[in-house]
Amino acid sequence: MSPWATQHGAQIERFNLAQQPLVFAEQPVVKAFLERSGPDALPLILLDGAVALA
Repeated sequence: MSPWATQHGAQIERFNLAQQPLVFAEQPVVKAFLERSGPDALPLILLDGAVALA
């Protein structure tokens, strides 16, 4: 995680599909991404709830 970003007010959360699958299933954008592209397309970065980088 970026100390600079958090010091400047960014909220950063990191999730692992193998350890936290429900977090992925509860996010419609992430769920649709995984259904379309599969887990091999991870990592996925969201910014304000939208895909910013895959």
